Amino acid sequence: MNPIEEPEVGIALFEIPGYPGYKIDRQGTVYGKKNKPLSPYKEKRGYLRVCVLKKKGNKSRSMLIHRLMAFTFFGPSSNTFPSSPPLKRRSDLQ
Repeated sequence: MNPIEEPEVGIALFEIPGYPGYKIDRQGTVYGKKNKPLSPYKEKRGYLRVCVLKKKGNKSRSMLIHRLMAFTFFGPSSNTFPSSPPLKRRSDLQ
């Protein structure tokens, strides 16, 4: 994961895997294909989202910004992280 220095923006941007042309910085600002910041919107639970186009097809998809950051900086998501215990479901706790 090497940062891409963008002269127009002046900060280090990172490619978002699976979303060609989209970049994100360490503060969570998502940049579109023309290196302009995308406008996030707040969902009903208070999380910020942006609309991005997936690699396959031309459908836009609303993605949570914190998920895009985790995917960019930590890799693809899984149910468990190697350093943490397995997740417990609500039925397992009874």
